[in-house]
Amino acid sequence: MTQERVEGKVTQGKGKVKEEVGKFLGDRSSQWSGKLDQVKGKVQEKIGEAKSTRRFADGRTR
Repeated sequence: MTQERVEGKVTQGKGKVKEEVGKFLGDRSSQWSGKLDQVKGKVQEKIGEAKSTRRFADGRTR
């Protein structure tokens, strides 16, 4: 698993927490900020997946 995939998962988790706290407090700004963080995390994770696929296709293990 690449560093980008790990960081993407972490960013998604932080975003979900931020969104839920925003829902609880009725803070729409926090909710949207959390959703944005989740999208950023998904993009980051997909970049990591692409790098892993490329490394595999090139025959590299690291």
